[in-house]
Amino acid sequence: MKSGQWTYAIYRVEKFIEQNIEHDQILAPATKNKYLFVSGIASKLLNEAKDYYLKAMALVEKIPVDKYKSRIKSEIERCDKLLWEIEQLLLKTRQKANRNGAFKNNSPLKKVHEKDIENAIEDGVTYLKETLDESNRWSDFLTNAGLGSGWITNYVCYQLHEAGLAQKCVEDVSRSLIEDEESLGGYNDFMIRDGDSLNFIIGINPLLPQEQRERLVERWLTFQREDGGWGTYNDPVLLRRTLELPEDEDVSGWTISHPCVAAVAAYMLKDLDQYSDEFANTISWLAEQQTAEGYLPAYWWTSPVYTTSFFVMAVAGVDKYARQQQQALQWLAAYQETDGGWDSAIEGANSNAFYTALALKALLLSYPEKYEQQIEGGIHWLLNHQYEDGSWPVSRILKLPAPDVKDPSSVARWRKSSFGVNILVDDHLGNFSTATVVNMLACYQKLKLEPIEGENEKVETN
Repeated sequence: MKSGQWTYAIYRVEKFIEQNIEHDQILAPATKNKYLFVSGIASKLLNEAKDYYLKAMALVEKIPVDKYKSRIKSEIERCDKLLWEIEQLLLKTRQKANRNGAFKNNSPLKKVHEKDIENAIEDGVTYLKETLDESNRWSDFLTNAGLGSGWITNYVCYQLHEAGLAQKCVEDVSRSLIEDEESLGGYNDFMIRDGDSLNFIIGINPLLPQEQRERLVERWLTFQREDGGWGTYNDPVLLRRTLELPEDEDVSGWTISHPCVAAVAAYMLKDLDQYSDEFANTISWLAEQQTAEGYLPAYWWTSPVYTTSFFVMAVAGVDKYARQQQQALQWLAAYQETDGGWDSAIEGANSNAFYTALALKALLLSYPEKYEQQIEGGIHWLLNHQYEDGSWPVSRILKLPAPDVKDPSSVARWRKSSFGVNILVDDHLGNFSTATVVNMLACYQKLKLEPIEGENEKVETN
């Protein structure tokens, strides 16, 4: 569309617009590109192409032209892949459109009271209960691997369990996880186990039977490296096979130690006294990853707020790392936006609920009195940005580097997309961000701080 080169696809789109869309100005190429998909034209053309390839395959079925057959087969597979991607993107678009985008508080709050916190938590939990599917799974983040489910379910379940929220719901979900142990610990049913998904299973371990807990911990510990770091994937051969990559494809970027995975592992290890050596080694490795500015980088996330926040929470009360914790806290406090929230380092200076909640929890569990001003601003921002349906706005918080990328900062350009690599992906269903916020608000509620004053006067609206 951008090149302006006339094609049959463009002709079909132009005819569709002419017959169905009223407009009084020339439509931009980007708008026409959207009509290519939402009109169904792209899918129809791909199906037509697939039909021709199938006919070609039938014609040469009994002829010894293996290279030609292989080429046809790969083109059919490419059509199927593109058709699947279009179907998933259209579903994602409808799901985002169906979410209630109106803020619950249509005017800024002057004061935050206990009831405001209670209502926000209750509405957030209600939203999460409503988005739980029939198989007791939560979903989010659409990528080439499909919709995330296992990892998302582990994460949401852990956030609710740790906060003591929706206990019956959590018990029901954990019970279904027990019954499906073989699929535990992966992004979804199609991906192999990974260290980060297992991180959050460990967080709900107390809900699982003793024998199963021991097996899961044993699997989880295999993701710790000899240097103390933690990786996302262990087996490069199995990873290539799962991703359908050539045998010689470099996937070392996904198998090395990742600070963001290690930081969560450390937070989980902190409460497991029998693994004090693993905890000490993990914290030692993480301290080496801390930058002079005080933050810790993230491999899978668009902001170092993620890794830094979990590191702060993991070393809270550990005297040996008090200096590193203070440096990290100072960076978190300084990184706060003027509107009270925290943003994504890659996407730009727009505050989002996910990083705001993580940063606030780190401050709350460390020195709430010292950082009261930052906490006040963050709490106000979150309460003023909750949707009427109980969820919070989503952002492209997940980054997906190519498997051979060891240092994400070396990527020159990140695309906003659900497919491919070197992309930024949003939690479009809102489950990931919402679970993070309600967990933090429950943490704040337990501390029973005094009502906090907001900088903005409440503005009456009609």
